[in-house]
Amino acid sequence: MHAKDSLDIARSFPLAERMFREQQMIFERAATGILSTRDRHIQRCNPAFEAIFGWEHDHMQGLSTRVMYASDQAWAENGALVYPALSAHGRFDGDLCYCDRWGRPIWCRVTASWVHADNPDEGAVWLMEDVTHARAASIALQESETRFVRLFDQSPMPMAYSSSSDGFSSTIWNDAWFQTFGFDRATAQGRSGLALGVWVNPQERAHRLDRALRGEAIDNEEAQLRRANGDVRWVSLSSRSFAEANRTLVVFTYFDITERRLAQQEVLELNAQLEERVARRTAQLLSVNHELTQTLATLERARDQLVQSEKLAALGSLVTGVAHELNTPIGNCVTAVSAFDYRVSEFAELVDVGLKRSDLHRFLADSRQATDLLTRNITRAATLISGFKQVAVDQTSSQRRHFSLATAISEILVALKPIVAKSACSLTHEIQQDAQLDSFPGPLGQVLTHLIENAILHGYDKGQTAGNIAIGTCCVGSDCVALTVRDFGRGIPKEHSHHLFEPFFTTRLGQGGSGLGLYVVHNITTGVLGGTVEVDSVEGQGAAFTITIPLIAPASRRAIYRGVARHNGAHGNLCGQLPPSGALQPVVQCAPARCL
Repeated sequence: MHAKDSLDIARSFPLAERMFREQQMIFERAATGILSTRDRHIQRCNPAFEAIFGWEHDHMQGLSTRVMYASDQAWAENGALVYPALSAHGRFDGDLCYCDRWGRPIWCRVTASWVHADNPDEGAVWLMEDVTHARAASIALQESETRFVRLFDQSPMPMAYSSSSDGFSSTIWNDAWFQTFGFDRATAQGRSGLALGVWVNPQERAHRLDRALRGEAIDNEEAQLRRANGDVRWVSLSSRSFAEANRTLVVFTYFDITERRLAQQEVLELNAQLEERVARRTAQLLSVNHELTQTLATLERARDQLVQSEKLAALGSLVTGVAHELNTPIGNCVTAVSAFDYRVSEFAELVDVGLKRSDLHRFLADSRQATDLLTRNITRAATLISGFKQVAVDQTSSQRRHFSLATAISEILVALKPIVAKSACSLTHEIQQDAQLDSFPGPLGQVLTHLIENAILHGYDKGQTAGNIAIGTCCVGSDCVALTVRDFGRGIPKEHSHHLFEPFFTTRLGQGGSGLGLYVVHNITTGVLGGTVEVDSVEGQGAAFTITIPLIAPASRRAIYRGVARHNGAHGNLCGQLPPSGALQPVVQCAPARCL
């Protein structure tokens, strides 16, 4: 139990005790006779009722109501009059004739009702007023005083009363008060608390008596009182005043709350200690939080640098691939130029010694062949350089422009062809429907590059020759397009499915996997491109990654994109791949679109 609950209970105890005492006093001192009966037997009655019939306290309880009548006939006649009315109306009002214990007739004004209206078996409650004024008034007063004295003396609560008739110079104490404060009844009874030295602050007594004279009730006010042995105790005081014809009677009750006060003090001290500990702990937590914030900022900067490195590594792969592709046409051009130069030297020598028509025709044929070879290879190199230039510009910037999705994919695949060839994988693509986009081709190329590299690294074992990577597109609705990269390799274990797009999560750490590739894919797709990314995989059957993006990228995303947007926690980071559900086919089936 909490200390507060204990304090509330301790405070409520005097109030409950006072209310019980007041209710008991009301019942005991009521001028009207109150009777509770069941089966025409007396269950309980108050002193006023007993006074009406001349019975002593508790003598009537349990007796048959026959004792209230002079004869059996009178008992039966009153019953026949009262109980039908109670049964019909639940109440009886009227004057009835009884007799007291000595057989003398008494007329009473009676009000009767059932204890419970819906259960007459619980009995009835009777209110009786003796209309035999002289005798009834005398008996009621005598019995009331007797009951008050008994109630006062036998109360378990320390009590005292004092009268204004002698200026409150004398006080009557009950047995419980003497037991609590340790005074001797023989020498202390009748002496005031001021005379006994009970009050630590005597002015408090005078102040409370003045308030009682004004009719003010005092409830649970704390004061310090002194016991007979000198111990000072904290006491909760309550009082009620009763105005009579020639005097005012003030009744006090006392409840020792010393232990409660000590407990309150302990609670206050404990609260102060707890507040001090909380303050120290809060300061420590603030310091730790500051350190964690700085550490998090450092880690975020390191993550951004690693992501940027990942992007540059992808661009480096493109450069290597294009350099490999340019090597063949340029090498052919060098060979052709060298051969042509040799033929020019031979032709010059023939001119010096004498030129024949056949020599001239042969030289012209060789020249045409050389120029044709040079034209074709230089054109091929120019095409590669032009495409690479556009890819490089797109990859290194987030410039927004209108472009053809099929053209952009073709340019990227040409640049990636050497990388795919080294992996012993084959790359196929099927553009079911071309689309014109107003978006960011650079970020889109980065997404496609990372997906293909992810399929090569995680989808197939190194050296596997049967690997195939299929790329397909299709329109989704009127405003979105889906791009799918599918492999037919090992797939992704279920335990990895919830970590696909988390940064730095990879199963190929130290084997070429950085754990950032699909993190970049997710952030670019959901960030600058304004789309969604989905994975479909069955372990052992491959995986399909589908990105669905709007044909017109959201304008608000332009300012957000800085190479990699912040991770929004919608997915995890891929270390393997998630296989598609159902049979894998080279032609990509698009996942349902959810354009932003």
